[in-house]
Amino acid sequence: MRLNARVKIFGVLSSSLIFITLHPTAFGASTELANLDYPELMVVPKASERLAAEAKEESQSAHTRLIPMQLSAAFTLASGLMGSSATPPTPVGGTAPSSASASMIATGVGAGWLVTSVLLNMKYTPYSDAAAKVAAMPKGSKREQLLAERYAEEVINSAASLGNRLMWLSVITNSGASFYLATSSFGSSLTSGSAVGIAMGSAVIGLVPLLFKTRWQKVGNLQHDYKKRIYGTLSANPTMLKDPSGQNFVPGFSLALNF
Repeated sequence: MRLNARVKIFGVLSSSLIFITLHPTAFGASTELANLDYPELMVVPKASERLAAEAKEESQSAHTRLIPMQLSAAFTLASGLMGSSATPPTPVGGTAPSSASASMIATGVGAGWLVTSVLLNMKYTPYSDAAAKVAAMPKGSKREQLLAERYAEEVINSAASLGNRLMWLSVITNSGASFYLATSSFGSSLTSGSAVGIAMGSAVIGLVPLLFKTRWQKVGNLQHDYKKRIYGTLSANPTMLKDPSGQNFVPGFSLALNF
């Protein structure tokens, strides 16, 4: 559907006042306005429907939803372990080389992310938990329907936000630890060239989560895009309109909002 709104914008040179008036007109505006509803209730699929669909898939993909982060963590762990094995033990009373400390950091970061991802896969089920709660909420009135849809949207957005934070934390920590290990080991006679090469490769693999987003991020982005499509872009065309007194014509804009 299409709703035209004429917007009059008047500028007075002798003062800083700007008058803005809106006039809904054309193509049966009253009928079109009556058909408008809350975006949460107009989007297809609704947030509650998206939750129900994703809840069915959530249990089936429990062990695969964080594979990009797990791959990055596994390479960081491997590079840390190889760096530790390539570095000879520190003599008693001696000082450990920087590569040894870097290896410990890489090992800890990689192992920490693997444990974190496993726990998230086992315990964090936002869609299933929220779908059950939304299904039990009353939906008799429009207000109750809106409340359920907005709660569903909050859950979808919260999961997407968590996915974004995990993605960036994974990239920064895994790539950072691997790069630090590579630079600490480069040129050192205590570590082998293969350990340096694996550390550099691990730093590159650490960027994989940027290329392969989590399902949480994808669902959040899709739902946001579908909701934006309810209202089209706003177009403006210059025209001549009457001023508030109705006696003179002045330059203005005619805006068209497509639904």
